[in-house]
Amino acid sequence: MREIVYKNTDFAEFFLFEHYVIAQLKEGALLEPKNNKQTIKIVEEHYASEPFVYIANRNFAYNVSPMTYLQSSEIENLIGICIVTQTEISQNTAHFEGRFFKKEFLVIGTIEEGINWAMDLVSSYKNKND
Repeated sequence: MREIVYKNTDFAEFFLFEHYVIAQLKEGALLEPKNNKQTIKIVEEHYASEPFVYIANRNFAYNVSPMTYLQSSEIENLIGICIVTQTEISQNTAHFEGRFFKKEFLVIGTIEEGINWAMDLVSSYKNKND
């Protein structure tokens, strides 16, 4: 089991675990392809070719360009994205954003549910590809 790695950027905090990353964007941030390149570099360095899931913990108000999901779909070992949010407006926004992501996508209410889904997804993926 790997140690947990913490990365802090000008737009987000990242907590990198063995099979998933929990990202928490900062209040008022804009996630767009330009700064998503920094996110991609962080996860590529940490996960190399290992399958992983991106969990977005939406604690704060911020904006996401739908083009970011198209760009992220190209990360070969990113097998799913989970958006964790409790508000109906944010859930509706996340469901809209999910239309732009070409892999597994889930909107859920708690981090624990997101982690469980991520672990199941990685396990299923590894079983299919071993």
